[in-house]
Amino acid sequence: MGKRAKGRKKPVLTQILEYLITKYHPEWTSLREQELAHRLALEGGGIIGHKTILDILSGEDKDHRKHATWEKLAPIFRRDNARIDASWFQVASLDEFKKRDEGAGERIDLRLPNYSAAVNDLQDWLPGTYIAYRYAFLQDRRIAREVLHIRKDLQFTMSTRPVGAEGESITRFSGPILPLGKPPQRIFFFVGIDIDNPTYPRGRSLFVFDDKTPAFRKMCKLGMLSSASLHGGAPCVACTLLMRLAWDLPETSLDAFIKEVTTIEKDASDDIIDRDFGKEYRSAVEICLDNCPKGTTRREDERIKPDMVLRLDTHRFDETMLPIFESAYDDGQIVAPFKTNWPKRRVFQTPTSVEGEGETTQLDGHLSSSVDDRLPSVTSDESFDDAP
Repeated sequence: MGKRAKGRKKPVLTQILEYLITKYHPEWTSLREQELAHRLALEGGGIIGHKTILDILSGEDKDHRKHATWEKLAPIFRRDNARIDASWFQVASLDEFKKRDEGAGERIDLRLPNYSAAVNDLQDWLPGTYIAYRYAFLQDRRIAREVLHIRKDLQFTMSTRPVGAEGESITRFSGPILPLGKPPQRIFFFVGIDIDNPTYPRGRSLFVFDDKTPAFRKMCKLGMLSSASLHGGAPCVACTLLMRLAWDLPETSLDAFIKEVTTIEKDASDDIIDRDFGKEYRSAVEICLDNCPKGTTRREDERIKPDMVLRLDTHRFDETMLPIFESAYDDGQIVAPFKTNWPKRRVFQTPTSVEGEGETTQLDGHLSSSVDDRLPSVTSDESFDDAP
C-alpha cells in the first residue's frame, strides 16, 4: 500500500482504509496502489473516484475530513460489516475505529443450495429501495412507515422507530435475503439483526413472494413481517405493504432518506395513509394491512370471526391494490416517498464536518432507466393467479 516519507505519520483515514482492506480483503493487499484504487472505485459502484481513493491511500487527500468522502467510503465495506456508518470515519484514531468495527459480532455461516445462481437471477429486478407500511407494534392502530433498501448482493437494511416519539433514534435491521423454494413458488426470506445494538440485538424477519407477475407486483408487494416489540419483548407479526421507489436514490443519500421517511403516526390526526395514497383509498389499504378473513370487505363487521392462522390473502391484494397502485403513482397532487415528486420537494440536511456544520442538499430525483418496466401499464380486467 501507500509509501510515505520516513517519520511522517499516516492520516487516520489512510490507516482506517488500510485496516479495512487487510481485514476484509487480504487478497487485495498484493495489488499495486493504482490497481487497488481502481478496485475500490469499482466496489464503490462509481460513487467515489479513483483519484480520491489514491490520494487517501497515499495520505495526500486534502478533503479527507469531509463527510461527503466518508459517505462514499462506507458502502464499499458494508457488505463485510453492515454496521459501518459514514460517521465512523471521523474518529480520532484507528483504535477507536477498530472498537466500533469489532463490535459487529461473529459471522454465522448458512448454506443454501444454488444461492449464487439465485442472486444472479434476482439482482436485475429485486434490488432497490421500498417504502414499507404496516401497523406499529403498539396497542393501537397507528401506522408505521419504514424504509427497506436491498442491495445487488441481496443484503438488505430496514429502518424502524420504537414508538415514533420526537427525537428518538432510528433502529436499523440488516442481513441477507434468502430465496427459498423454486420459481414460481419461490419466497424471499429476509433475516435481519438490529445493527445499532451490538450488545443486545433484536431480530426481524420478512417473508415476501417472488412475484414478478402480475406486472404491477414489481412495484407493489405484500409481505409478512415479524419481530419482537421493544417494550416487553413479545413476538409480533404484521402484514406489510411495500411500495418501490419510482426514482433512483443515490447510495450516499440513503441515511438521510431513512431519517426523513421513517416515522410512526403521532395520533389519529396524523394520517400517513391519507397523505401517501389519498383518503378515498384508506379503507382498501387498511383491509390489506388488517388481513381480514377471506371474503371480508368491511373490517368494521365484528361478527366475522378471525382466521385461525394469519395467512396473506394475495388474491384479494391483487384486486384491491391495482387501482390504488395506478392512482398512487399517477396522482400528481399526492406527494409520497415512493413517487418521483418526492425528491424534488424534499431537502435533506447532511453534516459536512467533524464540527457538525451542515450542508443543505437538494436531491435531484429522476425516473430510473428501467422505469418503463417498473411502472407497467396494467388494466383492471387483467386476470390474476393466486400466489401459493
